[in-house]
Amino acid sequence: MTTCPVCASVDVRALTAPAAGPLVRCARCRLVFAQEAQAAPAPRAVMSDAERRLEERVAARRRPRFAALLRSAGRPGRLLDVGCGIGGLLEIAREEGWQALGVDVDPAVVAYARQRGLDARVGRLPELGLAPRSFDLVTLWNVIDFVPEPLGVLGEIFRLLVPGGRVFVRTPNVPVQLQGLRLGRLLVTAGLLVHARPRSLGIVNASNFSARSLRIALELAGFREIGVRNSRPIPGDPYLGFARLGETAVGAGKLVLFGGVQALAWASRGRWLLAPSLEALARRPA
Repeated sequence: MTTCPVCASVDVRALTAPAAGPLVRCARCRLVFAQEAQAAPAPRAVMSDAERRLEERVAARRRPRFAALLRSAGRPGRLLDVGCGIGGLLEIAREEGWQALGVDVDPAVVAYARQRGLDARVGRLPELGLAPRSFDLVTLWNVIDFVPEPLGVLGEIFRLLVPGGRVFVRTPNVPVQLQGLRLGRLLVTAGLLVHARPRSLGIVNASNFSARSLRIALELAGFREIGVRNSRPIPGDPYLGFARLGETAVGAGKLVLFGGVQALAWASRGRWLLAPSLEALARRPA
């Protein structure tokens, strides 16, 4: 019997999406999740030059968003970044006076972060034996969607936060991502997207959240003062590597799109969150 990994409901329905594996949607909390366990990538000891350049490119494009997040968090304290990659957020946090620790399951990115003098460790969060109530802020930047048991991870984060500490989560917005996949399929069928797959316009992973399911997951993990909102786009084009003119055009298009979805969010008093990604900030009760 298939059970929702967030709300434990057994009322789940098969969901078909182009270029994605078997998916199901929970009728209660609306989480979309993989019906079959996804194979973990083979661990790497080191990154190739191409992988390193891509990681650095992505970290550089995210830097303004990392800085904005830390400014909004207030006075520096103890930070845990889950899924830290090469340490882009850790680096900025260190510059801003935070005592920052990163964890990641990929030995190659952790090794590179450590080469840069950052405090990063390899492993899955529940297995690292971190002390309870030892962090003021925990961040998961595009990480929770890769976790097949997200409620367990959020529960561990609750344990690690001091009373009054906060968790920040950024994740793809699954209703929008599914529509992107469907649009991609139509464009390929029409011959307008010949060299791309439908997945290039949408992302689905192990656990795929809407605003509703993200809020429910945080509530069930014990968090309060939960705010879920549209997440601002990352400047430029972190992944595809367009030239300067193409990246400028992509960035401008993102800003126009975000302005539109923010207007809808304002008009609906936060009920219509239609950005490609969501972000949430929640607090462990004091």
